[in-house]
Amino acid sequence: MPKVVDQTQIFNAVIELLIKKGYAGTTTKEIAQVAGINEVTLFRRYHSKAQLVIQAVENLANHEMMGDSIQFTGDLEA
Repeated sequence: MPKVVDQTQIFNAVIELLIKKGYAGTTTKEIAQVAGINEVTLFRRYHSKAQLVIQAVENLANHEMMGDSIQFTGDLEA
């Protein structure tokens, strides 16, 4: 049975390394190592380093920074 890959663990590794090393200094090999997965898994799932970083940052913005404090209601005045 294949190992279940925790997307949150991957995204946390991406953000951690970006903070420490910046985009250019962070490699997919390092991300995989910190996340505890194989580098091939990253490319199968995200196709590129850029796409992985985009999704990690979007996840951070949607879940970590905003939390449940902002709810979409459709009411622009609210």
